[in-house]
Amino acid sequence: AVEKARGRTLADTLADLDEKHGAYVGRQKSITLPGKDGAARIAEAMATLRASTISTVGEETVAETIDFLQVEGPRSNVLSYDLEGGGRVSVRPSGTEPKLKLYLEIVESEPARATARLDAIVAELLARMHLEAA
Repeated sequence: AVEKARGRTLADTLADLDEKHGAYVGRQKSITLPGKDGAARIAEAMATLRASTISTVGEETVAETIDFLQVEGPRSNVLSYDLEGGGRVSVRPSGTEPKLKLYLEIVESEPARATARLDAIVAELLARMHLEAA
């Protein structure tokens, strides 16, 4: 009501908050690798990431890596990278399709900059997994 009295919309107020604090911007990327060879490539990609110490991805600094096959409690074939400044990147094979899935989120107030940062993360992860051409 206060913002409405000032002639501002909810969208205006949210934009101000995004500018002040940043906004979570997310993307999902799936790489389809069908057949027996595809399943082997997915397993190899996950093994390659597990064998790597990743301190940066794209322009982002990795604050913590979590391998959900190594945690106490329920285990899952998921690698998650918490990013400094907020955000996370997770990589996992699909449980129902011949796909490797990447889930990305970062904090960024500029849409064009968010796109560039997410593109850089995806490109680097694909290169690390030797899936650039996939």
